[in-house]
Order: sequence, then structure tokens, then C-alpha cells
Amino acid sequence: MDIYVGVFEQRSENRLLLVVEDNGKGIRKEDLPKVTDPFYSRSDPMRNRVGLGLSLFYQDCKLCGGEVRIMSAPGTGTKVEGVMQYDHIDRQPLGDTAQLFLNLILQHERVAWTFEHRVDSKGYRRSIADIRGELGLDGFKKKSEHGALKEFLLALEHRIKAQ
Repeated sequence: MDIYVGVFEQRSENRLLLVVEDNGKGIRKEDLPKVTDPFYSRSDPMRNRVGLGLSLFYQDCKLCGGEVRIMSAPGTGTKVEGVMQYDHIDRQPLGDTAQLFLNLILQHERVAWTFEHRVDSKGYRRSIADIRGELGLDGFKKKSEHGALKEFLLALEHRIKAQ
């Protein structure tokens, strides 16, 4: 599966845009209006699989003067875009995006990740294949490879924060 994660800090427009897109199985049209309901699940109730992620994300975006758009169709994947006011008093800080990206890579090794982070016009976009190529690594199984990956991601983040 391919998953794209985009973080766009558009400070000059007082806007934060978060995007997650995958090429997974998608969401049926009749289910789209329900996916932000915290009590809705299409999963087998015997497996107790419920997802609150979209519900909480929707709530946070609305609380911070924004909105969420979800585009999906069966067999084509899903794209979720959340927009919120950048300087809203209730907006949670982004936190350590390098650590977030590192955790996603290490915990979901079979996913073909692409990460993008922009602060106004400065930023980066890297796929997991790009990162492996730039580091000269086949994977991230060893602790030393974890460290190299973390340092690489931190360097990318530092470049956009320092500018």
C-alpha cells in the first residue's frame, strides 16, 4: 500500500493543512457521511475494531475554525484533508514530525510512505524509496539504521525550521 502524509504550515495564510492519502480499498459512498461519527464502524462487532481517528480529527479541525474533506471510492483509496486556523488558541502543537515519520516507517514496514512537510514555501517531499537511496540502505531492521533514519529526518526538519 502507498500512503502519502502531507503537513503544510501556511503561516502567511494563517492556515494549517494536513493531508493523508492512500491507495487502499476505499470507502463506499453511503459510508462516507458516517466515518466521522465516533460510534460508527463497518467492522465486525465481534472483533471490536473501531476507529476514532477520523472522528477526533474532524472535531479538532472544526474546533479550530476549519473543516475536513474526505474523498474516496471503493477500489481507489481515500484522501483526507483537514484545514484549521494556524494560530487558533485551541490548535494542538504539531510536535515532533520527524519522530512521527520515523514511527510510521518502523511500525509499518510494508507501506510505501511518502512524507511532505512545508512551512510556507520551504520544505521537503521524500518517499521511503528516496530516503533509502539517499542513505544507501535496503531497509531499517538494525538499530544503527534506525539512528541513521532518525538523523536524516531530523536534518530535513531542521532545514525548514531554520530558514
